[in-house]
Amino acid sequence: MCGIFGLVGQKLANSAIEDVLLNLHHRGPDGRGVFTDASAQVTLAHTRLTIIDLVTGAQPLHSEDGNIVLVCNGEIYDFERIRSSLEAKGHRFATKSDSEVIIYLYEEFGLDCFEHLRGEFAFLLYDKSKRLLVAGRDRFGIKPLYFSQVGNSFVFASEMKALFASGIVEPQINIAGLDPLLNLDPADVQFPFLGIEQVPPAPFLA
Repeated sequence: MCGIFGLVGQKLANSAIEDVLLNLHHRGPDGRGVFTDASAQVTLAHTRLTIIDLVTGAQPLHSEDGNIVLVCNGEIYDFERIRSSLEAKGHRFATKSDSEVIIYLYEEFGLDCFEHLRGEFAFLLYDKSKRLLVAGRDRFGIKPLYFSQVGNSFVFASEMKALFASGIVEPQINIAGLDPLLNLDPADVQFPFLGIEQVPPAPFLA
């Protein structure tokens, strides 16, 4: 279990980033990392629980040319085979992390990379050259990824309280979301706070 956070559309003060990391610390007490692209107004943050690649698997992860940046929570199944196939195509990995295969699958297949991914995961991938932020989730929605749109900005996190910690999303109670009888349809789940949604299982937002 790790914690991920992402923001696109506005800058975030260092003090707010620190508050986000503190709120996600229990998900990843073994490390933390932050990436910012001030000109594109993009921030990615990660708190790490070390399971695979204890030495070199710190996040955010970067592609060989530095164009792709990734923060990921979860596990990619059969990543050794995927990694071998990508290395055969000329990709060079900097870590032994299973998450790094996402970067090079994206370089090879673009948004069709999801067809090659199996596992339980949620991730945020930033393509600098396209100024594109991709939020992806596994097919069964095992790993959480919440988001909120505030004006022209989008903010993502593994937990709702990290959204609020950013200072961008104001917590407002959604009374309808407190009634369990209204949450029987998994495709139309209402959360107890207004303006909070989840990235649906299997699809992605870009």
